[in-house]
Amino acid sequence: MGSGIIVGDTVLTRPSPEAVAGFSVVCPHQGCAVTKIAGGTIMCPCHGSEFNLDGSVAVGPATTGLAARGVALAGDWVVAVGPQPAPPTAEETEEQPVAEAPEPAPGTTLARTADVPVGSGIIAGGVVLTQPSQGEYRGFSVVCPHQGCAVDSVTNGTINCPCHGSKFNLDGSVAVGPATRSLATRQVSVQGEWIVGGQGGEAVVPEQQAPNSESPTESQPQSAPGGKVARVSEIPVGSGVIVADVVVTQPTAGNFVGLSSVCPHLGCAVDSITAGNINCPCHGSKFALDGAVTAGPANRPLERRPVTVQGDWVVLSDGSAPAPPPPPKPLWCEVELLGSTGSAEC
Repeated sequence: MGSGIIVGDTVLTRPSPEAVAGFSVVCPHQGCAVTKIAGGTIMCPCHGSEFNLDGSVAVGPATTGLAARGVALAGDWVVAVGPQPAPPTAEETEEQPVAEAPEPAPGTTLARTADVPVGSGIIAGGVVLTQPSQGEYRGFSVVCPHQGCAVDSVTNGTINCPCHGSKFNLDGSVAVGPATRSLATRQVSVQGEWIVGGQGGEAVVPEQQAPNSESPTESQPQSAPGGKVARVSEIPVGSGVIVADVVVTQPTAGNFVGLSSVCPHLGCAVDSITAGNINCPCHGSKFALDGAVTAGPANRPLERRPVTVQGDWVVLSDGSAPAPPPPPKPLWCEVELLGSTGSAEC
């Protein structure tokens, strides 16, 4: 009582000892399946929507409640009553065209070859990079062809979509549905220690400080260290700065935190830091200065980018340079309806 269970494609709740209610598992926001009932709410894992035990919306971005299913008590059983939804037709389950992410510009640096593990991969610069076998590097779009969500991880040999559970092999082919089409390929090539967009052409390598064989003197200022992000004096206490694909904050004096600028919701780039919050312009997610979520729809914190202080510089701990920033508003971001005007913004 006061909670419920999920059985197949139906959510069953028991608001009171004498009452049961049934609902579809399909979240009306973007069609994900709710997966959990806790604290008196039915929860969708994709964008954070929550529903009350009567199916009504408790927390957005969903704006309509779960669809009702006819159920009743029959002795010690809950049974289906009345007309039940027909199985979806082939036309209803057919994948629809999705907006694709753009190809990286030829020569754009995406990652170092050493950053892409053999038998796994990473997501960098809006591209999935894998290394199925030693020295074989592959590139794919981050857009899941099922409904246009962005894949967000590469684990245990598969590229994973968080929205509906589709998984893809390291060659981009489908490993687990509901997706039925492979990830779109992206042209990448290896130039020296870098993986770059396109085939051939000159690599646009992030600026790095050339080595200086001379010892610093009083008349010669010390060169900036490799992996520089910003000067300590440029990062306000209680705020931060955004440099390329890195966010550096200073929550308290002398405490510097490095974070990725990529919002974990759908891959937009955070673009401002105001009133102690790091802000994503696409769907309104906000993050604390330590990367924790303060406002959804994001439900995961910003990825950490370890930083250290060297002299008067904050630098990336691994010595790498900040990479080119991701697109502010990727083409694959979801469409949000704005109020009752019927207008939309991506």
